[in-house]
Amino acid sequence: MPMSEYVQSIRDRVGTDLLLLPAVTAVIRDGEQFLLARDASGLWSLIGGGVEPGEEPADAVVREVFEETGARVQIIGIVGAYGGPPLAVEYPNGDRATYITTAYECRLLSPATPDLDEIVELGWFDRDAIPALARREWIDRVLADVPRAEPTVAASLASEPGVHIAVADALSEDDFDALQRLLPQLSSTATFDRARIEAMLRHDGTDLVVAREDGALVGMATLASFPLPTGVRGHLDDVVVDETLRGRGIARALLEAVIELARTRRLRTLDLTSRPSRESAIRLYEAVGFERRDSLLMRYAGDLG
Repeated sequence: MPMSEYVQSIRDRVGTDLLLLPAVTAVIRDGEQFLLARDASGLWSLIGGGVEPGEEPADAVVREVFEETGARVQIIGIVGAYGGPPLAVEYPNGDRATYITTAYECRLLSPATPDLDEIVELGWFDRDAIPALARREWIDRVLADVPRAEPTVAASLASEPGVHIAVADALSEDDFDALQRLLPQLSSTATFDRARIEAMLRHDGTDLVVAREDGALVGMATLASFPLPTGVRGHLDDVVVDETLRGRGIARALLEAVIELARTRRLRTLDLTSRPSRESAIRLYEAVGFERRDSLLMRYAGDLG
């Protein structure tokens, strides 16, 4: 952990004496895959850092992940608090410190890339493969406290090299170019409007779930959530995967991810509409748990402009 101005001010007064410092750790997982970071020492570890004076620990873990990887995360819950000899360190300059860290289980919301300063490499590793890594062994205690997850379609796809499913909170220029290519594959009447998409990303009731292969955006699905007197409802829309990559389970992974997101939003219902002619899409919707409803879809035909 690099030295903050606050810690430096203490070091200026106490020299190399032992300090007890608060820290946070991000346990970023996708099913049974965990995101680890390797620093210049060559050792793999969980991402984390120190808590600044006056900073909430939950805010600190979100900040640390963003500073070191450029990624946004959603906190799922607290795994535990850790300290003791495994978290004591003596730095090359003689400074001694021992850390008390609060570990948070997190979900990745956007792509992560190493900052090449504190972190030189990032990697997803299966839980059972981590003990064979050159690593900081205190992370074993943390991971042992993380309950095992049942593998899902989205998680298994995301564990394959180069493919990942996540909620997007920001889009790059390449992402916008990809959406411009995808929209005509979704509907012949769909038009690309960057301002509209940017407004959607800022809207609290809309989540854009994207599929990436080797960092490139290759598919998407949208979840719209809205409160009603009868409960918070959800609607799934605009599911599309690049036509060159269909048949690999990416669409199903997107659907599974949206369903899981609906669960975390505690939605009462999740609906979608589909043209009867889209038989293969309807079979996929039914395969992941959607049912046909005996209802009539109607759309206002007058001018709303």
